[in-house]
Amino acid sequence: MSLYESVQQNLKEVFSHLQDSYDENLLEPLLHPHKILEVSVPVKMDDGSTKVFTGYRSQHNNNRGPYK
Repeated sequence: MSLYESVQQNLKEVFSHLQDSYDENLLEPLLHPHKILEVSVPVKMDDGSTKVFTGYRSQHNNNRGPYK
């Protein structure tokens, strides 16, 4: 299971415990972000080899202003 899938599962579990105290429309936007940015960053290691690291940024809601 990926980290993303694990977080989704945890959110569903938390919301299942809050059944009566939240609006059902709050969970869906958290499970499915508006935008996901994935980047690959090559880094030259001390031993001379190159290793590629992956970075992620997810943007869920722009109601409070534009994404930066």
